[in-house]
Amino acid sequence: MVPITPFHYLVLSAALFMIGVIGVMVRRNVIVIFMSIELMLNAVNINLAAFSHQLQNAVGQVFAVFVIALDTEVGVRQADRSLVEMARAFGARPHQVYTKVLVWSALPEILAGVRLGAIRGVKGVVIGQLLVAIIGVGELFELYSKHFLMEEFWALVIVVFLFAFAVSEAIAALERRVEYYARAR
Repeated sequence: MVPITPFHYLVLSAALFMIGVIGVMVRRNVIVIFMSIELMLNAVNINLAAFSHQLQNAVGQVFAVFVIALDTEVGVRQADRSLVEMARAFGARPHQVYTKVLVWSALPEILAGVRLGAIRGVKGVVIGQLLVAIIGVGELFELYSKHFLMEEFWALVIVVFLFAFAVSEAIAALERRVEYYARAR
């Protein structure tokens, strides 16, 4: 039997994320788009869980979770109250009000929180590893700066920056796509 390594989780999460991106870009059905978004977010969750387990470090998640929770709370508070009243008038149960009205109207703010949380998560991981500097990116930063390997140091800085920028732009594109449907309601 082949042991499961972080590489296997990365391949699975990349496949899920790409299926989600293709679903968002190609489909016009709102339900399929939201299912694709869920696939992409689950791919991110798989990565977070795999790296936390591998590195024995949850610093990035701790940095990100508060921003996401606060933006979600703001989005739910700013939901259109007339939609909530209309749902209740048509006999919606409290669970249905949350799942069918509040979540959808708060989705742009939730995704904004995910985008900001992802950036904070990357910063948290780098800061945490710089402080500990035992494994991962922090170890490489420490090694390159100690031995004055500036080309490698700046290449690593650029790679980390590009990773954070790519994640931020992917979530921003998703935000723009969802924002259209939030306005259309």
